[in-house]
Amino acid sequence: MALRQDQNGRLRVIACPLDFEEIVHAALSQICLYGAENPEVMQHLLNIIAKVSPYLHRDRDRAVLIEHARLIGEDAMRIDNERDRRRLANCLQKTLDALAQGSDKKGV
Repeated sequence: MALRQDQNGRLRVIACPLDFEEIVHAALSQICLYGAENPEVMQHLLNIIAKVSPYLHRDRDRAVLIEHARLIGEDAMRIDNERDRRRLANCLQKTLDALAQGSDKKGV
């Protein structure tokens, strides 16, 4: 819990900070749940994860997104349409590659 005081020392804010994993879970879980049968939704989520990857600075944050991407990939394999499954498998691989590239950067 984080406490914030004004210049006079009076308590003004009591904050319950969230960690990255909690934020990602809140942002993606419901969309994943309800979009699991929609290839377009899954592809969009994978693309978002890939776009976020260059901005990650901690390995544990990268691991959180890798796990979410893999879960989306597992759901994608349950789709009936073979073409959609292949398209999503390709998108998943590109997303995982993007996440792996970021972990190779020096000084990050």
